[in-house]
Amino acid sequence: MQLSDAILWYTGMKKNTINYLTTSVLIPLILSLQVLYNIYIRNRKKNKEKNKNKNKNKNKNRIITVFTSLIILYLFYRFNGYSRPLCSNKLSSPVWASKEIQLWELIVFATIIIYPNWNAIAYTVFIVFPLIFILSGGGYGSLWCAVANILAIYYLYKY
Repeated sequence: MQLSDAILWYTGMKKNTINYLTTSVLIPLILSLQVLYNIYIRNRKKNKEKNKNKNKNKNKNRIITVFTSLIILYLFYRFNGYSRPLCSNKLSSPVWASKEIQLWELIVFATIIIYPNWNAIAYTVFIVFPLIFILSGGGYGSLWCAVANILAIYYLYKY
């Protein structure tokens, strides 16, 4: 995700083909892959560990498949357009598709990609998101990705 932001910054976030393709294709594609990975790979592994003796869970739940498809379609719909810079503070980040991400969208997305780790969901929703909203004037999705990268580096060295 940070590569997407770097591409946007490198091009100056001008209304051009690179901005449009990065915002409308690359960003929703990366976000969709996060959803797909959590639902069909990460949760499948956890369910296999729980049900070692049972062979029935193969993620063929149609409700989950329909829900996942709707989320992915929403991501491509939501991030269609051009990104613009938000230059009002030191933590300035791109506003994807020139429309700020709403808190409810962040909460739903966080829940989808962090589930079933309820402690991490609570920490993200009640500590990380409020801090991002307090410290910045926008670009919430991009900043959340930056925080996630910092935490990933921390955990890489911790474990």
